[in-house]
Amino acid sequence: MAVERTERNAGIGAELVATCVNWAREAQAAGVLLVGDPPYFERFGFQRIDGAVMPGPVDPARLLWLALEAAAAPGGPVRAD
Repeated sequence: MAVERTERNAGIGAELVATCVNWAREAQAAGVLLVGDPPYFERFGFQRIDGAVMPGPVDPARLLWLALEAAAAPGGPVRAD
C-alpha cells in the first residue's frame, strides 16, 4: 500500500493499515506479515522478525509481523497458500 506524496500526513496511511489489520482479524488470520518501514509500522504494533525468508530481494530489517492471536511469527520460506 502507498499514499500519494501530496496526500501524506492526512491519516490515509493509518486508515489503510487499520482497515487491512481489521480485515485480517475478521478473516481469523494468525497475523499480518509485511515488508515496510519499521518506524512507521511499529506504531501499529508491528515488530521486526527474524527467520522468515521472502521470495526476491527483501531487506530483512524491513520484514515486520503483527500477531493477531497467540501465534508465533512465521519462519522459513514465506509463500502464499
